[in-house]
Amino acid sequence: MEFKKGKNFLENLFKEESFYSLENHSKEEKVYGCKNGTEIKIVYPGYKATRSNYDYRVDIIKEPEQIPLSHANIIADIYNKCINCCVDPIKFKYLLVEVFKEKSFCLKKYKEFYNYIPSAPPPESILNRIDNAHGSKEFKHAGNRWDLDFEELFHSIKWIVIQEDLNYPMEEGYEGRKMPLARYIETIYCSQNQGHNLDEVIKRAIVHNKRPRRWREIDYSFVNDIR
Repeated sequence: MEFKKGKNFLENLFKEESFYSLENHSKEEKVYGCKNGTEIKIVYPGYKATRSNYDYRVDIIKEPEQIPLSHANIIADIYNKCINCCVDPIKFKYLLVEVFKEKSFCLKKYKEFYNYIPSAPPPESILNRIDNAHGSKEFKHAGNRWDLDFEELFHSIKWIVIQEDLNYPMEEGYEGRKMPLARYIETIYCSQNQGHNLDEVIKRAIVHNKRPRRWREIDYSFVNDIR
């Protein structure tokens, strides 16, 4: 999905806007418009922004509310789609990996996902589990008030994970967007299997000072295609 192009766009934008001297969340920029009218915007700088850390927020503008999205909101959406049998989890896993590759991406090629009709959003039972797993870190339920279509989901993911590429660049030995991809694939696994659960995935998703140990039940070789 041309992550490098998006990364360069944000780096240039932040440089032009004197990123470090701005007030928190004082600027916003539309980065994508969906065919159904939904928009994806970045709001910057974030509270953790420093000279060595690009911190920004990704918002979805829909009906016509503007609501922040996080990795946890994405995980909730993915999990909900899988447990409700809205999509084939095996195909979903394949497509997620394709989305994360550095190349052009055309959703129209995947008819099952392109023609997906959103249904019920994640129920409070799932959101409360995620909230508890979040611990002291805030989890905003409002980010899951809808079941996103796949154009909304994938382009929200793109701008969220670019932040990982900016702050944890793969070329310097970090995981970059490989980290959230692993968590999203673990989410699909937990929706179909026992032994691990959604709570574990959330706790692994919000840890940044260490790399979570890989689960032996999952083949993580898919990350080798992410560069």
